[in-house]
Amino acid sequence: MSKKTGMADWFIKQIQRLAKIEKAITTNELTSEQAHTYRNEHAPDVINKIKAKLDELQDKTAPQGLLGKAINYTLSQWPKLLKYLKDGRLDISNNKMERAIKPFAVGRKNWLFANSTNGAHAAANIFSLIETCKAHQVDPYDWLRNTLTKIPACETLEQYEKLMPFNFKNIAADK
Repeated sequence: MSKKTGMADWFIKQIQRLAKIEKAITTNELTSEQAHTYRNEHAPDVINKIKAKLDELQDKTAPQGLLGKAINYTLSQWPKLLKYLKDGRLDISNNKMERAIKPFAVGRKNWLFANSTNGAHAAANIFSLIETCKAHQVDPYDWLRNTLTKIPACETLEQYEKLMPFNFKNIAADK
């Protein structure tokens, strides 16, 4: 069996190195501060190698070819990628969000038949809040039940913000 040594394989190996860093963060259940420190100790060398290779290939690749388009796209998104190094709460991958929105993508055709634009907006808002609950490990039913009883008393934006799913644990503790 021959070993692959092409350019794609080199990039895959670098991405695997980044994935190992992320797996260590998850396996060791690092806090966001610890994740930030760990990433900045281990990932920059890999990131810099990838960037250098992309820069090198950009000069040698036809911009309208598939590879050229991929390289140019990656370089245009580079500043966004680097943000995950600045905040330990961020993930290098958007896989969690892709999985979270999958039910909406699957149901999209069904939602074309919403009776009104307002109904469609209301459904989108509710689904967004439910997915926010899931992203913050909050039970959507508990959050909705608690929040719907407190909304009538809200008068300021700050009071409404305190009811958001990512603040729910604080609300539950205030009972």
